[in-house]
Amino acid sequence: MLRPYENSSKESVRFFVGNEIEKTPAQNMKTLFVVGREEPIEILSKLHQLENRKIDSEFNPTDSVKIFHVYLGANKSFTPFDDYEFSLWMKIARALLEEGLWVSLDLDPKWIEKLVDDGICYEYRRFIPQISVQIPHARQLGYNATIKIDDNDFDYSNPGVWCHQLNDLLNKESFTDWDEYKNDNIVG
Repeated sequence: MLRPYENSSKESVRFFVGNEIEKTPAQNMKTLFVVGREEPIEILSKLHQLENRKIDSEFNPTDSVKIFHVYLGANKSFTPFDDYEFSLWMKIARALLEEGLWVSLDLDPKWIEKLVDDGICYEYRRFIPQISVQIPHARQLGYNATIKIDDNDFDYSNPGVWCHQLNDLLNKESFTDWDEYKNDNIVG
């Protein structure tokens, strides 16, 4: 996802900070967004730096920023290519959770089973799996479009299936306008 502050070289942005605007348990928290896989020591160092300097007057008029939420996999950057790399991401999340932080992980549904097998969802109440389901042209699919939360197979891990009318899910209470994403500040 190319953000307004980025140019064509997405690799240049590793960290940005802003308020969590999406409707999650961390909504309105000051958040460090992490693009790509960064070591916990780098993330914690960035948090420490932010606590000891002013970012800009629009973001925070005080001299420091206390951040309690880290958003991993920002800009669709959670892309492990094997089980080992997936385990590295989980180690990062656990290290941050052990520091008392809230941690979101933006992930594709294909990683859900691995995430559940890992156990992180049950071990930490401050862990937020942000399951990103891409549905282009959602408004144009018509009134009858249905989202089905299914399972891998019949009677595999869920007690059944859940179906929701897409139109019911596209409501004002759960909507975040693209303009709201423009207030982030690059910090590394």
